[in-house]
Amino acid sequence: MRETSPRYAVAARASAAGILFPLSIVAGYLLGKWVGAALAIGTWPAFAGGALGAAAGFWNLYRLLRGLESGGDRA
Repeated sequence: MRETSPRYAVAARASAAGILFPLSIVAGYLLGKWVGAALAIGTWPAFAGGALGAAAGFWNLYRLLRGLESGGDRA
């Protein structure tokens, strides 16, 4: 099996973060929208879910940057 160069590993992690950040926002929004419709309480859970998704996306970016900073395989 061929070893990948560290440059490609960093690029793969960065592209994964670029996909996961907006995906977490959309997933939070859709989950909140579903909760709001299921409980018939309006649209505010959709925005709360989007905010929680954004927080989760930022947490993922923080973990990625900490892992790249330490040079380890964290994240």
